[in-house]
Parts: sequence; structure tokens; C-alpha cells
Amino acid sequence: MMAKAKAEYQRRWRRANLDRFAKWQRDYRSRHPEKVRAQLNAWRLKNPESYNAIIARWRDTHRAEWQAYSARWRRENAAARREHDLKRRAAKQKATIRDRKKIAAWIKSWHRKPKVRCHWCRKYLPGRKCQVDHVIPLSKGGRHTLNNLVKSCGDCNMRKGAKLIVRVKGE
Repeated sequence: MMAKAKAEYQRRWRRANLDRFAKWQRDYRSRHPEKVRAQLNAWRLKNPESYNAIIARWRDTHRAEWQAYSARWRRENAAARREHDLKRRAAKQKATIRDRKKIAAWIKSWHRKPKVRCHWCRKYLPGRKCQVDHVIPLSKGGRHTLNNLVKSCGDCNMRKGAKLIVRVKGE
């Protein structure tokens, strides 16, 4: 009974002193960011539906901010996004995915280079314009592993598609 009365008193005090309570919260969060982050993560894991609903409402009310943030993140993390897309595609095809960290490191290693050679046509192009291609396509049972991935230009990647071939020579 005593705990309920104390909780009710605190609730009424917060409502009556919104400015003071908000200042106290800001001060507490600035002094203990790691503790607040840990508490939020614990709550988020216990209440995934509530958390997702809160995030969805925020995205709906702050659509322009969310789109700007997403666009900026995609620009700044192109290699991570590409790796995510590849993993997702491989998972949809029920392909075996191995060495995720090695694949991400491999993509990062040539993505920033000024010149990279296409595996199929042997032309040089900037690393950021290069694409990852599966030698044996996922749709044909290929795996998402380093042994099955090559760097290719967009033209060769589109021309090859889901074909099983050794080299694409300008067709």
C-alpha cells in the first residue's frame, strides 16, 4: 500500500513540476549516458512490439528527417548496405552464407580503390562503381562465399544475370 501511495505522489509531483522534472531528466541523461543506454536496450529487448511501434510513429511524424538520415547513411555506408543486400538476397534464395566478416572486409578492401578490374571483361573502373557478382548464381545453387564472389562492372553483371558461364566477352 505504501509503495502505491509513493508512486502516486511522485506522479502528481511530476505533473505539477514538468519543467523541473524535464531538467532533472536532461541532467541525469547527460551525467549517465551509458546507464541510460543500457536501460533502454534492456527495455527494448523485453518490449520489441512497443519499441517498434514507437519507432514507426516517430518515422511517420518525422518523415523528412528520416528520409534525409536514411539517404545520408546509405551514401556513407555503401559497402555495408551492399553487403546487407547481398546477404538478404542469399537468404531469400536459401543459399549457404559463410564468412560474412571476411566477405565484408573483401568488399571494403576494393571498394575504396581508385581502379579495380572487372573479372569478366577485364576493364578497369573505380572501386565504388564495381559490383559483387556470384560466379555460380544463387538461383542455380551457388553459395554466398568468397570462392563464389567476383568483382564485376555493372554491364557485365547485368549481361551475365543468372547464367552459368566462365567469361563474358562483350557478346
